[in-house]
Amino acid sequence: MPPTLPLELCQQILEELSLLASCKRQTEHDREEYRRALRECILVSRAFRHSVLKHIYEHIDISNVDVSIGAISDYILKLRELFEPPPNSQLNGIGRYVKNLTIFLNDPPPRWVKETTPETLSTIDDVTRDENFVEVLRHLRGEDYGITSCTISLWSGPIQIPLPGLFPWTNLSLDFRNAFYDLVHSPTLTSLDIRNIFLLPTRFLEGTHLTYLRSQNSPELPYHIVYLVENAIQQEDVVYPELETLVTDNTYPSQFLPGLVRNLKEYVTVVNEEAPFSIQVARTTKTIEIAANSLKRVHINHYGNMPLYSFDLSDLPHLTSFSHHHTRDSAYEFEDGDIARLYQLLDTKAPLQSLMSLGILVNYREFLVSNTFLTPFGELESSWKMIADLLSSSKKFPALVQLAVTILVNVEVESYYDFDLDLFQWECRDRLEQCFAQLPSRIAFRLKVNAHLSLL
Repeated sequence: MPPTLPLELCQQILEELSLLASCKRQTEHDREEYRRALRECILVSRAFRHSVLKHIYEHIDISNVDVSIGAISDYILKLRELFEPPPNSQLNGIGRYVKNLTIFLNDPPPRWVKETTPETLSTIDDVTRDENFVEVLRHLRGEDYGITSCTISLWSGPIQIPLPGLFPWTNLSLDFRNAFYDLVHSPTLTSLDIRNIFLLPTRFLEGTHLTYLRSQNSPELPYHIVYLVENAIQQEDVVYPELETLVTDNTYPSQFLPGLVRNLKEYVTVVNEEAPFSIQVARTTKTIEIAANSLKRVHINHYGNMPLYSFDLSDLPHLTSFSHHHTRDSAYEFEDGDIARLYQLLDTKAPLQSLMSLGILVNYREFLVSNTFLTPFGELESSWKMIADLLSSSKKFPALVQLAVTILVNVEVESYYDFDLDLFQWECRDRLEQCFAQLPSRIAFRLKVNAHLSLL
């Protein structure tokens, strides 16, 4: 019987069922019940069948977390059978419904895996050499369809040589490499997140259609961008005209600086003090300088001491959003110098005419105190007051309408009874509120102070 409800309402019901079937807040039993209900809708009508298949197969996750080698092999085989149904099957063409693919494989398996042993769990080699897996990848790129986003992470554990944790591309089977390479170069693929893989081919990304690229622990990948882009700039040509977002942790050879295409809109970077600090700072600076005329959103994550950057944010004429997250692993007291450098970064030579949103987060992982309550701010309060006064300037920040300040503190004590955590949080919040009390009414100010205790 055809549905008696309006098609739009039926679509909303299917959408709600799909959300409940994947909601982590539901119990596994409830999620399975919602999935079963969704699958039963396939039999209602042809229109329902297409809508339901879209919800069921839109996301495919292939992972060896809490999954035995037999289970993951069975899952991959079932996927292949779905992608290769008999000619008269009404389920023909399932591959066109898949839009997002996630491959997450650990070798050895993650430490949090329970009730299994390493011998029973699938490894990277087991999965990627499975011919059914290769065929699944091939079916995800058709003549007129294909996935739009792909995430792949291959973590080989701490014993891998020469780079701990990273998996060499050349260790993957040739069939898998060819199938995955073709998938990355699909005209429909616009988002790629690649992690923990090295020895990638030099021209791995050439000819792709990406608008979003995330590179984490993949040493050569950003270098290939540098090589291609810098040569393209010399030829007054752009290699990746569609690339708009780059997310990177700066893990690539130190002799190369990050070069980006000229139409980049969003840049997210991680600068870690544990790595060669000056090199990472230089990479971040170089990236912002190259993409200055197109960047709209910049997010910088710092771990360790904050450096003094040479770039000026006012050189980014279209910048609408800037956020700066700073994490210190150890601090016996709040560091005034880091906040002072943040002030210098914000004290631009010219007004930030387009900046509408600013986010500041400071995270102190190890804040050591004596048994006597310490005034949390002290001299640091003057630096925050300087930042507040700077942001209150209509001349310097004429378009600013959103400001978020977050302070996260892990207070280390010898005994939980030695420290008044509520008083600490209240005083931090009260002092910061006083610092920012003179902000113009047009600026929506959100302040968060979150502290917790841990034993030394």
